[in-house]
Amino acid sequence: MYKLILGSTRITVHDDSISRAEASRCARQALKEARSSGQQLSHIDIRQGTSGLITETTARPQMSTARKTLHQSIRDSLVTTLEGSFFPTGTFQDNRFWQDSDTGQEWSGELVISAKEDILEEVRTWLTERSGSHN
Repeated sequence: MYKLILGSTRITVHDDSISRAEASRCARQALKEARSSGQQLSHIDIRQGTSGLITETTARPQMSTARKTLHQSIRDSLVTTLEGSFFPTGTFQDNRFWQDSDTGQEWSGELVISAKEDILEEVRTWLTERSGSHN
């Protein structure tokens, strides 16, 4: 038994009679098949079977945000920034208070929470509508 690594995929070859070249070729084929079905592999087991090499694969858990476009990444960052600004966590700032930096006007209470939630939803909707034009 020996182990190989291709990229970030671990490969275990359970039979020493399998050459490294054969194991590598078999592992590359398994990676190619996984990629074509949208999976990433974390581990490949290779064994000698009666009719050739047998591979068993372990896929990486799929992330909800596996791949993004640049535009989507910027949109997500914008929404995260707004959420952090409107509803900060771990601070002593009151989420139910808003002060206009230009005029000095102040508002407080449920009206502020409701307005923040409405505006955040409007921004999300606007960004979603725009996502069709720039992926």
